[in-house]
Amino acid sequence: FQALVTLGDGAHLTSVGNNADPGVLRIAAVNDYGANDHVEVESVSGFSITSARSDIVAHSLAGIAANGTIIENAAGDVVFEVKTKAAVRPDVSLLVVTALTGFSDAIANGQIFEENRIDLDSAMLKGTNINLFAGMKGGVPNIASAFSNAQITAFSLLPSINVPVSNADITESNIISIQGTSTKVQALENVNLSATPRLTELPDGLGGKMRVGQLGIAPPQVPTEWSEKKYNPIEAL
Repeated sequence: FQALVTLGDGAHLTSVGNNADPGVLRIAAVNDYGANDHVEVESVSGFSITSARSDIVAHSLAGIAANGTIIENAAGDVVFEVKTKAAVRPDVSLLVVTALTGFSDAIANGQIFEENRIDLDSAMLKGTNINLFAGMKGGVPNIASAFSNAQITAFSLLPSINVPVSNADITESNIISIQGTSTKVQALENVNLSATPRLTELPDGLGGKMRVGQLGIAPPQVPTEWSEKKYNPIEAL
């Protein structure tokens, strides 16, 4: 997924206003996507090798690039914002019935690779305040959620091998790059550069800013059950 704004060499964007009625010059690139996958397999046999897999890997880029561009607000702020909202939820459910024994695995893999970047190269930005936000829009930071579930229910007369594998990962990069000897960022008041994601873990149901969950359940034979559930905060690059 890509949301890109490119301002090329020689482009000149101007917002005209005054102190009583300031102009608005805001450029934003936002990705907003979600993916859900459910795999369900049922197997009945004397002896079996059964495998089920759900795999979601998402790559996204939200970016603004200004190369050789002049962007100015005569009376007001210049704001660049790039942000991503993403969710992946793979789910696998496997039912295996064997007369003797067998092997089964259920694999659920959910991964998000998101990049939010602002690139200035030989550009000029002028305004009352210059605000460059990578990983935030309107004061709201990136929101990413990855949850994976792998579940096996197995029935057999003899012991069998059943392996659930659940993986959920989020890799986030927020980058502001200012290059070129002729690049100028000029503000009458403040220049604000923000590329810090908020990765605080929150309880279920509160819409955590970034959340990773993994759930694997594998009852090997009829009477017993094993389960594991984890929520882990992920550090940004």
